[in-house]
Amino acid sequence: AHLGLLEGVQGYLDPGELIVIRGAGEQTKTWRATLQRDYVAGRRVFVIPPEATDLPAGLADKRPQRDGVVAYRCRGHRCDPPITDLQTLVVPAT
Repeated sequence: AHLGLLEGVQGYLDPGELIVIRGAGEQTKTWRATLQRDYVAGRRVFVIPPEATDLPAGLADKRPQRDGVVAYRCRGHRCDPPITDLQTLVVPAT
């Protein structure tokens, strides 16, 4: 039980980074590979194709763009505005 409490405190004090990538094709694969190339503690990367439906509310509002790839970077309950440039996404959030 103590370990569970410590993990809860750690998640509260330093929430992990969640990156949701919306898009399709080779460009999406490049974005995912670039983000997973180097280990970043607490980072989770999810790729959701544009045609995915029945997503939970937290993911459904991360909408794909008509052309290209878009990513959403979140820490805790705060998400940055949509990111459409891979180099901007690679720079760690402050």
